[in-house]
Amino acid sequence: MSELVPTWDLVSILPDLDAFQARATLLEERALALVARADALGPPGEDPAWRELVPALALLADEIAEVAAWVTCAASADTAAADLARAEARATALAARSDRAWSTPSGLLARCEDAAFARLLADPALREHEPVLQQARARRRVLLPTGEQQLFDDLAEDALHGWGGRYRRLSGGMRVELDGRAVSTSQARNLLEAADPGQRERALTALERAWEGPADEAADLLTHIVGVRLRLHDRLGVDELAIPLVRQRLAPETLEALIAACVQARPLIDRYLAARARLLGAARIDWQDLAAPLGQADLRLPFGEAAALVADQLGAFSLEMGDFVRMALRQRWVEAEDRPSKRAGAFCAAFPQSGQSRVFMTFGGGPGSVRTLAHELGHAYHNQVMRDLPWARRRLTSCLAETASTFAETVVRDALLRAATDPATRLALIDRELADATTFLANIPTRFQFERRLFALRRQGPLDPARLSDEMLALQRAWYGPGLGRGFPLFWADKLHFYLTQAPFYNFPYTFGYLFSGMVYTRARQEGPRWAGEWRALLRATGAGPGEEVAQRFLGVDLRQPQAWTAGLDRLVPLVEEMEAAART
Repeated sequence: MSELVPTWDLVSILPDLDAFQARATLLEERALALVARADALGPPGEDPAWRELVPALALLADEIAEVAAWVTCAASADTAAADLARAEARATALAARSDRAWSTPSGLLARCEDAAFARLLADPALREHEPVLQQARARRRVLLPTGEQQLFDDLAEDALHGWGGRYRRLSGGMRVELDGRAVSTSQARNLLEAADPGQRERALTALERAWEGPADEAADLLTHIVGVRLRLHDRLGVDELAIPLVRQRLAPETLEALIAACVQARPLIDRYLAARARLLGAARIDWQDLAAPLGQADLRLPFGEAAALVADQLGAFSLEMGDFVRMALRQRWVEAEDRPSKRAGAFCAAFPQSGQSRVFMTFGGGPGSVRTLAHELGHAYHNQVMRDLPWARRRLTSCLAETASTFAETVVRDALLRAATDPATRLALIDRELADATTFLANIPTRFQFERRLFALRRQGPLDPARLSDEMLALQRAWYGPGLGRGFPLFWADKLHFYLTQAPFYNFPYTFGYLFSGMVYTRARQEGPRWAGEWRALLRATGAGPGEEVAQRFLGVDLRQPQAWTAGLDRLVPLVEEMEAAART
């Protein structure tokens, strides 16, 4: 594991922080001017100003996304740089101004007559923008009256998004004292995959201790984030799922069917965890052992081998995907170095104007790191095949954004499993696949139900960290079942997703992506390499239509029906049976 792990090139996007500040100043001026123009806009289908304003707003959104992605990448790679943290806050404010510029047009689109909307869509100058205009019209039930919506959007920068920024600074600057050294939270989490059970236990204990002090502040941040949303929901007369469903372009029945599939999978997950515990020589699985390696199989890889593995396996399905991965690595689009000055987590940032992406992660060499590399490069490939589409057709929901990423993980994992001849290696790979299934079918539903509970708890008053830990532990036990021993009560503080103010309920899209990409993968296996072209077409369609339409068009399934989701669980049954057989020997 002494091989050098790559760091990325950001200079080709923007040379330095001064360049970011200069671009941000220009964009702030343009955003203010566009807000004024938008607020003076007349009715759709009557005011000709729509023909110039909508393309201008689309261009502004792309330009802001470019600089915001750059500063997010720079700040994530160097948490000690206070100037980058301040610049990131400026980018967040810029994005809020872009949202504010859309608030008046969105309100007009949501409330206009059908005939007026039809006249607007008939304008050739706006044809390429139709998806975003349709999406704005669909937001009618989650929009405040025009003046109130404008005020909310103006206040959101400080009254909502500022709290999320504070959490990023809090978590990014944390140091976990472990075995006599200070590590980042990402480094501590990587050690939960260590072969030594003592090291895993120490890593989780250290992570919990690190969060004990900031837990009060984390609960306070959640109090404000959830409180703002709760008041908005009450004013709109909707529940906490209304806005996420509109943003995800999903029907409530689809989400209900998705969660029902998770419930149906629980007995299978219980069987897997029981078998895993026996193989580890334990009565039950503790949280720090959920990702522990099984047996003597060494699945750790140096970065170069992991990267070649991902490129080769994706290339076996689609030559274009394999070539893309090699290009991204060659052009230094990946930041994977393991060092304490980085933020926790992993992401893929899209640079729409440059037509590029950047992948951020902390590579630890274990199976989780290899899967993360495949996952984030899948996101980057998704961005690549959509880069020539107009802005209105690149607006991915996070549900469909997980399609290529989770598909890439599945391709790599399944190829390794088919090639494995050594029993220990095969068992370890089966375990990794089932561990991933447990994440999507138990961990994600835990997060989903916890976030729903936050709104009920916040209605009772400020959120209390001890109560949050109790609620988290109770839900972990409910979803992981009797096979779970020690839980992770402070998971609510450690998980960034609960603090994403731009993306409420950033949880169920992962399960959607896992099961949906499983459907896609099944079709790809049936059709073989000839389906690679259809796969590319499917990805290009994800930025415009609802998930239900994409699934019906390319797979012929109705996502509102539970059986569409549960059909994908059948492939897990023989894997669980093989785990159980190994545990009995």
